[in-house]
Amino acid sequence: MEKNNNKGTATHIIFGSRVTHRHFAISTIALLMYSALSFAETGAEPGFNPAFIEQNGKDSSVADLSAFSKNAGTQLPGKYVVDISINDNLVDHQEIDFYADESGADKSATGLLPCLSLEQLKKYGIKTDAVPDLAKQEAADSNACVKFLQIIPSSTVNFDFNQQRLELSFPQAVLSNSVRGYVDPALWDNGIPALLLDYNFTGANTQNEYSGSNSRDDSYYLSLHNGFNLGAWRLRNYATWNDNNGEKKWQNVNTYLQRSLISLKSQLTLGDGYSSGDVFESVQYRGAQMASDDSMLPDSLQGFAPVVRGIAKSNAQVTISQNGYTIYQSYVSPGAFEITDLYPSSGSGDLTVEVKEEDGSLQKFVQPYSSVPILQREGRTKYSVTAGQFRSGYGGDNPDFGQVTLIHGFNSGMTLYGGLQGSDKYHSFAIGVGKNIGDWGAISVDVTQAKTQLPDESDSGQSYRFLYAKSFAGSGTDFRLLGYRYSTSGFYTLQESVDLNSADSDVDDFDFNSHKRSQIEGSINQSLPEGWGSFYFSASVQDYWQDSGKQQTLQWGYNNNWLGATYSITYSNNYTPDEPSDQQVAFNISIPLDRWVKGAWATYSVNHGSDGHVSQQAGVNGTLDDNKLNYSVSQGKDNQGGGNSGNANLDYTGSHGNSNLGYSYSKDSRRVNYGINGGMVLHSDGLTLSQPLGETIVLVAAPGAGGVGVVNTTGLNTDSSGYAVVPYTSAYRRNRIGLDTTTLGPNVEIEESAKDVIPTRGAVVRAGFNTHVGYRVMMTLTRQDGSAVPFGATASLSGKDNAAPDAGIVGEMGATYLSGLPEEGQLAVRWGKAPDQQCHVHYHLSTQDMNANLPVIIGSCLAIKG
Repeated sequence: MEKNNNKGTATHIIFGSRVTHRHFAISTIALLMYSALSFAETGAEPGFNPAFIEQNGKDSSVADLSAFSKNAGTQLPGKYVVDISINDNLVDHQEIDFYADESGADKSATGLLPCLSLEQLKKYGIKTDAVPDLAKQEAADSNACVKFLQIIPSSTVNFDFNQQRLELSFPQAVLSNSVRGYVDPALWDNGIPALLLDYNFTGANTQNEYSGSNSRDDSYYLSLHNGFNLGAWRLRNYATWNDNNGEKKWQNVNTYLQRSLISLKSQLTLGDGYSSGDVFESVQYRGAQMASDDSMLPDSLQGFAPVVRGIAKSNAQVTISQNGYTIYQSYVSPGAFEITDLYPSSGSGDLTVEVKEEDGSLQKFVQPYSSVPILQREGRTKYSVTAGQFRSGYGGDNPDFGQVTLIHGFNSGMTLYGGLQGSDKYHSFAIGVGKNIGDWGAISVDVTQAKTQLPDESDSGQSYRFLYAKSFAGSGTDFRLLGYRYSTSGFYTLQESVDLNSADSDVDDFDFNSHKRSQIEGSINQSLPEGWGSFYFSASVQDYWQDSGKQQTLQWGYNNNWLGATYSITYSNNYTPDEPSDQQVAFNISIPLDRWVKGAWATYSVNHGSDGHVSQQAGVNGTLDDNKLNYSVSQGKDNQGGGNSGNANLDYTGSHGNSNLGYSYSKDSRRVNYGINGGMVLHSDGLTLSQPLGETIVLVAAPGAGGVGVVNTTGLNTDSSGYAVVPYTSAYRRNRIGLDTTTLGPNVEIEESAKDVIPTRGAVVRAGFNTHVGYRVMMTLTRQDGSAVPFGATASLSGKDNAAPDAGIVGEMGATYLSGLPEEGQLAVRWGKAPDQQCHVHYHLSTQDMNANLPVIIGSCLAIKG
């Protein structure tokens, strides 16, 4: 219950005390123990004899201190919250019961051994069938303490009491292979029932002045991720709202019910979702899907979403949509930008990126992407089964369809995969092979045969796909993705089939002959020798049957730093058929100003377009208030009569949500943009506001400990009730949730400062902290005859207010330090087991006592009647 990291409750001999106060009550005992040891008889066991305590006066007495008559250097048995490591690998953090070591097997000389049951040993990876005596004990009692030091040869235990760390060592022969990095599914936590709301609102108001006329442009965007958790079930809804100059539009992106199927390492989804994009192009559906969840496996990939890069000519609005649904909208400053926080909405599919400049001009390009080569570990099977109704944000037909895919890893690094996909007017079959080719990387090749019923006839064709990925560690080269797809003229995807047969669709009229012919895409990241920086290159080219034009995107960039300054050069070329090529070159440099202003940078950028347009920006940005507040101010100048421009932005990260505010101007316009985003969690203890939630979260519950910082989460503190939400935690992984004890209030203490939680996907896991809220006092305890309560007696809260098992120990002349006391209450005082060795104290703290840092009061201990 202390602010330091000593978590062992059995050693808390002072109720709720801090380290600075513990010395008062234990100094006498420590001194006398040392003195007793100095006069121990030769050959006798070293220990503390309570008889050595001098009793001054005829009325002085000493409590029963037999509990301290232990070997020197040892600790008291009891329960301690410890970090547990197996062969130097941290595997758990929990409360363990320790008993006195009579055999001397404990290497740390604390005199304690852990009480570990057979079930706990199995959880930590011990193979019971490899040790016959363990198998015998399993048949007898699997919950009893196992004397594993005697049963398992070469096993050792070391209890580091100061660090509260239990170090166990076992021979590799008795450990399962999954112990390293493995988290037992029995430890996965489905969390608590809760209602969730994750929101993001952005808005902008622009005043334009062109040729003497004024106009106003107002734009608002709101996205809502709503949810409800009950047991293993997750109900989710994702909806967006747009308002462009009064033209409002609500869209329900998806609503679904989902749960983890742990035994199958899979997810069951009922409602709206995206079909698997490993074999076929991912499409939206309304129905049911059961698919493998690789995140349940140790060290597996966590899914994929592309990085969207571009260059803005001015203060621009960036909107990203997929299949007719807006999935992202934000505002960027002039220059190169990167968007890295996209939700992984599907495994593949085209992203439409629109960059709306201040003057209303629009950059538009398509970024296709696909999964990396389809490889699975030896013996691993990945599957997906989907059945339902096709969905599209463009409207039109919604035919029933089904899809099955299967991927299996074989020996020698080879993977075979395939699938079926079909509706009433479309059928396709795919088969492919992937191979790990060692130092040369990994490849996969597949072919898809499809038959499509067109309005007037049927057509069939094939699509061939090649994927390659490789990281060359020695040269620093990383091919994130290199892919090529070629389709014959008779091949159509399911999406194209639906568009062709839709009588009513918002999408432009589809030319039967102008569909995808080939597509190539790739990206390379290259690290250069030390001091030379790095560069990246990405490109995609897509052409169509019976259309000579090609849709292409080309981007490259170079990054480096020099004397603390960072700089980059980027190039972008976006081309759409029947439109001029849009080429941009940008140079950016940032120079640290820490020498004068902490956390500040000076920036300069220049952009040059293919149309001769040149813009320059110079400014300052930085952080304040422990990185909670980000600011930026810049001034710009354009050629070709563009005039001056500028912008100022503030972004704040708080416990209850994030907010941003910006202002920008140019020669012909003025704009104010703003936004708020955050979350709300309604649980059994009330409503907690939070930062943006993400998929899986942890609810910190430290009742009464308001304003306490949460470790490793910027801007996050518990609310006035002692609750906080930790967002973006890792599913099926151990997450350490810690509280900053230096921010505890003057009358608040906690038993331990960190908790480990292992949530399932989408869970709201409760990390409860035992808090003690109350006053600290130095109380002199006297008996009815005026004599002091015996030295070594214990004093603790009694009755319904007794929230802690610990007790203060009475020192000389009845002096006792106590903390966590309510304004009024009763103490139970004991110095033996007999009725006349117990009494109780009723106390009441005055206003003056409660305002003092450490009031000194007298408590009269009355004998217990009966």
